[in-house]
Amino acid sequence: MDVNWASDPNTNWKSTLGSVIKIFGSVVTWNSHVQKCVASLAVEAKYIAGLGATREALFHKHLLCSLGFGDHMPIVFTDNTRCIQVVNDPALHSKLKHVDTKYHLIHDHVQEGDISIRYNNTDSNIADFLTKPVSKTLLAHTQKQLGMINVGS
Repeated sequence: MDVNWASDPNTNWKSTLGSVIKIFGSVVTWNSHVQKCVASLAVEAKYIAGLGATREALFHKHLLCSLGFGDHMPIVFTDNTRCIQVVNDPALHSKLKHVDTKYHLIHDHVQEGDISIRYNNTDSNIADFLTKPVSKTLLAHTQKQLGMINVGS
């Protein structure tokens, strides 16, 4: 997942979030939209983005399990180490008590062992193209990460 925190005055400074779901190394879905609330900190925006990424990851986990592929633990990747700390440490989690309760879903599922959250540096973050203007270089890099190939002449 990736977030472009409070970058656009046309959205009343709401953050743009993006997430990419891969199963067995292949992209099956991606999503990008403006968050419904304003985040006062970048870590808060990432934490809020975790709700959508967690729901999507759990949906695919349950789908694969129902199809007989076993119970694999989904991994949510983010390029924000502070977000990972907040999700994993209940003491830090309390600093976001002002955030609407529904956004704490990621914390609960990590604590229960349903999903895992891990660091992925910005250069390797496949969701980066969903949250920012894309340069030609970033587009080429992203196409490679997504497994897209040019079939034209």
